[in-house]
Amino acid sequence: MEQKKSRKNVVNSVISILLTAALVMGLCLSGGGLSVSAAGFKYDGKNINSFKSGSSFTIDVNLSGKALNSMQKAYKKNSSVFEKVTKITFSDNVKEIPEDVFSYFPNVKNISIGKNVSSLPETEGFVMEDGSSLKKLQSFSVSSKNSNYKAKGGVLYNKKMTKLIKVPENYKKDTYKMPATVARLGGDNAITNCINITEVGISKAFEGSIRGLDTLGKLTRILVDPSNKDYVSADGVLYDYSKTKLICWPAKKSGTAVILPETLKTLNVDQLPDSVTSLTLPKDLNTLYSNDEETIYNGKEYPLNMLKNLTTVSVAEGNTAFTVEGGALYNAKKTVCYGIPRKTNETIITIPEGMESISVSLLYEHDSITKLVIPSTLKADSGISELFSGDATLSSMAEYEVSEKNEQLKSIDGVLYSKDGKNLYCYPAKKSGNSYTIPDEVENIFSDAFFEECTNLTSLTFGKSVTALGESGIRLPNLTEYQVSDENAVFTARDGVLYNKKMTVICGYPKKKADKTFTIEEGIVSIDYYTDFVNDYIKELTILGDISFPDNMGKNLPSLASISVGGQCRFKVENDVLFGKNKSVLLLYPPCKDNAEYTIPDKVINIYKDAFCYNKYLKKITLGKKTKVENGAGFGYGMTKLEAIEAGGKNKNYTSVKGVLYNKKKTALLIYPSGKKAKTYTLPKTVKNIFVGSEQFQYNKYLKKFKVEKGSKWYIASDSKTISSIKDADYYVTLIKSHE
Repeated sequence: MEQKKSRKNVVNSVISILLTAALVMGLCLSGGGLSVSAAGFKYDGKNINSFKSGSSFTIDVNLSGKALNSMQKAYKKNSSVFEKVTKITFSDNVKEIPEDVFSYFPNVKNISIGKNVSSLPETEGFVMEDGSSLKKLQSFSVSSKNSNYKAKGGVLYNKKMTKLIKVPENYKKDTYKMPATVARLGGDNAITNCINITEVGISKAFEGSIRGLDTLGKLTRILVDPSNKDYVSADGVLYDYSKTKLICWPAKKSGTAVILPETLKTLNVDQLPDSVTSLTLPKDLNTLYSNDEETIYNGKEYPLNMLKNLTTVSVAEGNTAFTVEGGALYNAKKTVCYGIPRKTNETIITIPEGMESISVSLLYEHDSITKLVIPSTLKADSGISELFSGDATLSSMAEYEVSEKNEQLKSIDGVLYSKDGKNLYCYPAKKSGNSYTIPDEVENIFSDAFFEECTNLTSLTFGKSVTALGESGIRLPNLTEYQVSDENAVFTARDGVLYNKKMTVICGYPKKKADKTFTIEEGIVSIDYYTDFVNDYIKELTILGDISFPDNMGKNLPSLASISVGGQCRFKVENDVLFGKNKSVLLLYPPCKDNAEYTIPDKVINIYKDAFCYNKYLKKITLGKKTKVENGAGFGYGMTKLEAIEAGGKNKNYTSVKGVLYNKKKTALLIYPSGKKAKTYTLPKTVKNIFVGSEQFQYNKYLKKFKVEKGSKWYIASDSKTISSIKDADYYVTLIKSHE
């Protein structure tokens, strides 16, 4: 009886196993998800086109030659599938991992390495081909049989754990402590951009260069094993062992007053936090520098200027390399300046005797300085025009004072001149008074001697000797009139406008001259010889002279509503729109012409750059049958209401769809109106090129997202990519990815 029951149980078990196996096989054959989700996709070098979905991707072949090229082509064809992969496994058949393979898996979270991998992209630290990093990577795992590499706690090392190869950038722990055996990094990117790490521990065996810690945005503390012979930590800050050099100040370790070791000899100010307001240089410090090269203004020349919120600098007693005078930092001999705290409370800066030169970066963004005192030794060398060229650097300056012993410079009533008085270098931006008369001895007014920051001046008079203006002319934002001495042989003024003596050139038109009409007289050949013709009030412009047409006319005359021509003028006007002589070129559509729609005449072939820009009324523009557009033809910035560009039925060059302009075959998108109100735009599947400048999307405040019509072979659009993130034409390609 028991034997029969035992046999029956065995039979039932066998039947159950067979039924389960049949069920699993049925699921696999019917395309069920069980097989795919368990194993993921395995790439053998030939089957990449069958990869359609899945979060797990196994590479079962060395990626080189055809195998790598095939993956590249598949990615270009359907990158969204690759972007969903979160785990990559390199099987035991793989020996080498090429550097650019991770370009195809930007969202990978876990990387598993088989037993035979012997070559990794250590130098570049698992960055992608375009230089970006694996921001979602959380962990590595390595086969225990691999004789070259090892993973511990998700971090990748060489087998002996003497070299740190990579800490994942999305490493989930907030603390990373090097194992005691780690002696060096596998590359500069071994520990960079880790988004969660707040504390790093340096091992006792570590030696040599350590880079990248300054990229850890949440780092608050760096600790060092007491037995380490190369590095030491003081209050969470990393120094070399002897505390003579600052290695890394943690990004999130803030503080308004920085205390540095007395033994510190070298200081890179780039390492200090932006929060610092006061800095004391320790007694042993003899080298102060910056590696920042982003701009000329706050770069290496004046390293102290790198600290954006610094108010005061001082020098510890006993320091023989530096000294502070009038809030500025100098070498002990006061022949070299290291900068002025940007937020200094000093209003007067006195350059010490002995200083021979300074540059424009010394005063960059120092908005409290009202007076600069110049010593006898400062020279008016070739850089003097750049130093006092008039920009935000000098925005608070009200007065220059020059030593009487200076043989090359002088000041008169706070204005800076050459010693002989022939060159006017700079009129202080905040000098009081609304009128100024240039002395008779002045012959040359340097470029930007009068500039946008000089907001007080409304009237400017030229003395009798002025013969030349700098190439940028005079750019006074509130000027209402020019006057010129009758004895001046080069310039003259009529009704507040500056001309050359022969009245053939307009040399300056006051920006705030309130007249609403202006006539460019016969004989005038240029209206922007020295500077742009700019005025806020002109509504009606009459052109009688045979002038050369200037750029940016619509931008510079924002109130212009109508244009008329006559006399010697070679231009033509139709309905207040300015054209070339034979009407084949449209030169200017007035920015205040208040029509909502405009049809370009059929004779027009070309549109001058910026011809329509800044018109705030136009909603629709229709091209004539011959009209051609290049680089958007200036349709874009300033045209806040433009909703449609129509090709017109007779135009043989273009096609328009719902106000968006394409070439005739609709393979290239040319113009997207800056005032089109759609929040989402679907790119037709026929489009393979986009020639518009990004400003047409950048200035469109409505458009937020791209979609791509099904069947497109050229583009895809990620839902996470939005127009609002685009700020530069070069970045537009990150929004829509080409599949050519």
